[in-house]
Amino acid sequence: MTVALVFGGALLLSTLFGRPSSSDREGTAVAPPPGTITQEAFGEDWPFVYSAGVLRCEGQDGFGAVTFTPATASAQTYAVNGVARGQAAARGWNDEPFSIVRDGGNIGPIIQRALQDCR
Repeated sequence: MTVALVFGGALLLSTLFGRPSSSDREGTAVAPPPGTITQEAFGEDWPFVYSAGVLRCEGQDGFGAVTFTPATASAQTYAVNGVARGQAAARGWNDEPFSIVRDGGNIGPIIQRALQDCR
């Protein structure tokens, strides 16, 4: 089962993830990708060097693989916790989460947030 956290505003995310289609510009709100989380919404404890991305927990009962995909053109998915790092090679995830963590950043709160909703 895949569980995702959703945060952030459509305006910021449409800027990060591309422009809306013409039908979206005619009054239909553009929804952010499922699981989107932003530095602005998370607050001062934001650990990543990227300002937004998609945070996911794949598992159940508070246990699973936590991943983060930055809102960038490359869209590389990073394994954030040990469970995800153990699956990284088989799933094509980057298993070096600290390469996207800012100096002094703590990924513990991000992992805990994702695991709380991993059901």
